[in-house]
Amino acid sequence: MTNKILSREEFYSQDSLVIYKEFPEEIRRNYDYKVSVTQGDQTCPIPVYNHTMEYNLLGRMVGGDLYRRFAAFAFSGAQVRVDIKVGFDFDTYSVFPSAKKFKSSYKDGVISVYLDKPDYFGIILDDCTNTILSVIADLPEYPADVPAKDGDGVIYVDGWKDTEKGVLEITEPNTTLYIAPGAVLNARVMIEASATGTKVIGRGAILDPFEDIYHYDINFGGSEGRGYKMCIIRANDCLYDGPVCMDARCFNIATSGNNITVRNYKVFCSMMTSDGFTTGGKNSHFEHCWIYNGDNGIVMSGGDNHVYRDITIGTTCKALFPQIHTTNMFLEDIYVFRVGEPAITNVYNNTEPRNVSITINNFDLIDCTNLPAFFQGQNMGTLPKEITFNNVSLPTMSGKSDPHREKPNGTINNLIIMKNPEKLFTENYTLNFNNLYIAGKAIESFDDVVVNREYNNTYNISNDGTYTPCKRDLHTANYRSNGRVYVGAMRVGFGGEVVIENGEFYLPAKEITKYVRTTSQPTTTEINGALYVRSSDLALLDTVEKAEIISGDLHITLKQKKGNLLTPDEGKISRISENACFLVDLVVEHEGDDTIYACYAHRDECRGGISIMVTPEVKMYGAGKYTFSFDARCDDETESVIKYGWNYDNIDNSYGLDLEAIFGGKWTHHSITLNVTEEMVACEQFLVKINGTTMKKYSLKNLEITKN
Repeated sequence: MTNKILSREEFYSQDSLVIYKEFPEEIRRNYDYKVSVTQGDQTCPIPVYNHTMEYNLLGRMVGGDLYRRFAAFAFSGAQVRVDIKVGFDFDTYSVFPSAKKFKSSYKDGVISVYLDKPDYFGIILDDCTNTILSVIADLPEYPADVPAKDGDGVIYVDGWKDTEKGVLEITEPNTTLYIAPGAVLNARVMIEASATGTKVIGRGAILDPFEDIYHYDINFGGSEGRGYKMCIIRANDCLYDGPVCMDARCFNIATSGNNITVRNYKVFCSMMTSDGFTTGGKNSHFEHCWIYNGDNGIVMSGGDNHVYRDITIGTTCKALFPQIHTTNMFLEDIYVFRVGEPAITNVYNNTEPRNVSITINNFDLIDCTNLPAFFQGQNMGTLPKEITFNNVSLPTMSGKSDPHREKPNGTINNLIIMKNPEKLFTENYTLNFNNLYIAGKAIESFDDVVVNREYNNTYNISNDGTYTPCKRDLHTANYRSNGRVYVGAMRVGFGGEVVIENGEFYLPAKEITKYVRTTSQPTTTEINGALYVRSSDLALLDTVEKAEIISGDLHITLKQKKGNLLTPDEGKISRISENACFLVDLVVEHEGDDTIYACYAHRDECRGGISIMVTPEVKMYGAGKYTFSFDARCDDETESVIKYGWNYDNIDNSYGLDLEAIFGGKWTHHSITLNVTEEMVACEQFLVKINGTTMKKYSLKNLEITKN
């Protein structure tokens, strides 16, 4: 008797629900949502991950750089229902991309989304990007596509894999890099030109090791566009299918080879200079991808005859960034749910004129809760540049890049902006629009929108009546939760279930001990084989002042702590990051027992520095005077100046800069105090920052936050 080998069609016609093996514990979880998936009579929980730097560059939008939550599974055959239980209050929810018309329902704090076939979607609550959850539903892996562990030319990643210096170099042709479900390749990938026909496949993850500043040297890996990327594909005829890219502090996928195929690619990161695609070469195909990053979505950095189809983009910068020589590009079914700059920006910062020819069909930005402008051209010269848009749905454009909660509050339609040239003329554009809708209204004439007509450019608009504009998916919930747990003003979540019985909260012991920052052993109760701490016993801990139930929620007040409130860095994701990574490289060095944070300038002057997100400390310990202090040293021979201060919610002038001199080879002590009011505690984020000015390198140590 032999087992029948199912064809691909037969295999995918079966009902199948695949719950991936969980990522190792080094990958951070998020407990704002509890997610499960049901197919037939089978229901399974799915972990939610949020493994990315909580990063914010001054001047960028508030509320979108803290979270990149996602949950992933696979299925085929019968419909599935994804249930998302929300752990906090919300009034409205949307399922996006709206253009895909996902069916959903809502009851008692649970959003249910129904999928007839595998696809990717997100939810957003109350139009606040800090609430976004991405859900990834792939097709199961076809067994014949999974290589043997010991197969010729196979690099099989199962579990956690580190590499020397944080880079995996592939040089042999027809190599298969397989990253199994739940596996993590803690390395950037370099596919050299000699490795023709290489495949990068699987349902695991590629993690940027250079976020671990204590073990990996960014001078070797390189940030921004320099050095290695998360996956560089220089060879021809390569395939990238499936793996998630997490927490990049560099570009994600960069292609320069020809005939590349990238599909089912997912990106979750927040740092600047983490472009989703950077594409060159010729005749490549990019399809069915989900990009939620911290820089440009698709960068067309040269290249010809590429096709981009069914790609969803959320970014703090530009969704599409054609630059350099970019011709015969075809994009179709492009969905954008977040931008912080004009959605399409055609800019090249050099002195050689460039050609551009692009066609975009079915371009949906209706889910953008903030859209400063649609198109910007600048500094591309006088060569012909033609972009054709067919079937475009836009929301009302805000004209602003940083409203506090990203809700459109303007009425100006900034459709086209042609800026004054810096080096080259901004001329010889032809922009064609067929079926353009803004907020559901057909635009029949450019008189209805703001268009900069100062240069020698041509604008055409038409409406052939064949397109129905996208309507935003928006639902009312008016949900009010209870049973929440707060440490100070910070709402906390748990991997284990919170049990409420007889007027008591029972909290998972290991997790609550970490939240209240105690090393003492609490009194525990066993429930279903797990250890719990009763809320009435929390005040017995050395760090807890009181724990009281108010309106159905548990509020824990911590005792005033003496000394440094900052906890030791976890390592895999440092809480200390560059400000900003395109200005400075942050490298950890050691002098005796001291840990030194060394800032190396990218350019002639070190205008960048570091930032530390200190929201937990402020929210946990409440109103009062907080002092940020540190020691600094200029590693150049001459005297220089640093500036430093606090920032909360990117509010104007909240960055109370202090400027002081530092001297070559000498450590000097610095501090600055912020009086945090009760109203300020409600802010979404607090940061401290240090920036340099004129030196090539400077060093920091003894970073502390204390409360007076």
